[in-house]
Amino acid sequence: MIKVVNSTVQLKKIKKLLYLIQEEWDTIQEGPVLDIMTETADRGGKLSIYYALFYFNTLIIFMLLPLRPNIMVWLGFNEGPVDFVFPYHVDYFIDSDKYFYAIEFHIISCSTVVVTVLVAVDTLLIIFVQHACSLFSSISYRLEHLIDEKNLYWYPVKTEDPMFAVISDCIKKHNQAIEFTKLIGATYSWSLFFGIGLNILLMSVSGIQVINLFGDLDEMLRYVPFVVGEMSHIFIETLISQQLMDYSLEINKSICMVNWYNLSMKSQKLLSMMFMRSRIACTITAGNFFTMSLELFMTIMKTSASYFTLLRSVQESID
Repeated sequence: MIKVVNSTVQLKKIKKLLYLIQEEWDTIQEGPVLDIMTETADRGGKLSIYYALFYFNTLIIFMLLPLRPNIMVWLGFNEGPVDFVFPYHVDYFIDSDKYFYAIEFHIISCSTVVVTVLVAVDTLLIIFVQHACSLFSSISYRLEHLIDEKNLYWYPVKTEDPMFAVISDCIKKHNQAIEFTKLIGATYSWSLFFGIGLNILLMSVSGIQVINLFGDLDEMLRYVPFVVGEMSHIFIETLISQQLMDYSLEINKSICMVNWYNLSMKSQKLLSMMFMRSRIACTITAGNFFTMSLELFMTIMKTSASYFTLLRSVQESID
């Protein structure tokens, strides 16, 4: 729920991000840049769909497995009666056996709403980051196809130098992409920080839970997807952040591929300034302490494993 609270607090920034995306799409003209933006948007959409499907499938497994004995009785494969078991402990201060199905319906409905909200918040972050990647990718493309060898000007008038105009526009777009990335970081930085800390704790505790349930197949099938979901959640966040870093650094490589000797002196000087700025990767941080990347994901997994080992040792010593 950390991200839900964060989204409420940072609502103005989220609206601004959405407005900037809409503004960018309204100004795009037909051509390769539009194709790049569309391809990246489609990739973000597919990733969001896969992310949502995984979480809803996990929810279905977690909610319906306790009902398996009841379903087997309904289908005639087992003989009743069977105990009524809820997905997790609840107390409605009423007869749970008598009103089991009403309570179960309420539990499933509320859980579905909660997961839907969480998925919506997470997929919104995916969309924002993928849009930032598309901005950097389109700039890289324009720089790689900058030179038109039929029109070379060594000492042209500024208004007659088409390459100067293109580079100037690329610098403008690059600054806009950087500011867009900074706005993403300002919106989600602290929620990512607290979310990572919570996920480390949850993965460690959930791992202990799975070990304790070893031998109870139904319960293990419920909690294993839960642990995998926690790992996947962090992996997706670090993966898209790593993509953002890679795409932002790709501009520097694209500048290196430009035939500098075919540019005017003014264009060369302008491009050199862009070259220096593009050497710095655009990143998303967790609370301004950790850079979100695949390297951080491995560190989180190692930390979770360490806490899991510690908790397991403490549990064994108590037993």
